[in-house]
Amino acid sequence: MLNNSNKKRAFTLVELLVAVALSVIVVGATVSIFASTSNVLTASEERIAIFQNARAALQSISEDISNATTSESFILELKNPSDSSNNQLLMKFATITSWLDSSSLVVVRGKARAYFYLEESNNRWRLKRHLVRDNIDNEPNPIGDETFPETLSDDVMCEFIVQDDAGVPSISVDYFFYHDPDPSDTDDTQVLEIRSPTGANSTVFDESASDLNLPLAVRLNIDITDEKQRAVRTLSRMFWLTNAK
Repeated sequence: MLNNSNKKRAFTLVELLVAVALSVIVVGATVSIFASTSNVLTASEERIAIFQNARAALQSISEDISNATTSESFILELKNPSDSSNNQLLMKFATITSWLDSSSLVVVRGKARAYFYLEESNNRWRLKRHLVRDNIDNEPNPIGDETFPETLSDDVMCEFIVQDDAGVPSISVDYFFYHDPDPSDTDDTQVLEIRSPTGANSTVFDESASDLNLPLAVRLNIDITDEKQRAVRTLSRMFWLTNAK
């Protein structure tokens, strides 16, 4: 008689198919988890980069507006966006700042006129800074015009600004100053007030201002999102003006 106990038992076709199917499921699940984790990490890195760039922009703006000065020909002007039109002024003022000279490729520091404005690009808003020479008279509005003869630089400061349902960019500016509530009173009581430009009107600080020529501080509030609008973060920064009276 033959001894069947020494025969080697092979896999059947059904067992092989089941094993292959289980392997495919395991490998597919592993690849899916890896891809999902990679996408999450990539999205997180993109958001971190965007938010860090926005913070760097606020730091750069801080240097410009902290050195804002008054002059008879060019004064501080603040305005909040009120519609969804393109190239909206946010701030303009004379300041001591730095820019890259296009001819010599050397960083130059001096007095310039700074225009901070909002520009729409591919249904997204970004904040730009346009610098022009200070020693010019009666210049036309150079906002968004890179070919303006006296342009020193025209740079993107911050991108991916959130907009509301009407398409208005979610960014606002207000200002702080000390005010005497009762000028007829003999004491020197001063209270800190916060105001904000309203509607389509600009707030202008010049020699005719009754309380001061420059506010004590300007605050910028801005809502930033990422490229695919998966997260929104609000950044707020107060800028103290060293030349305020």
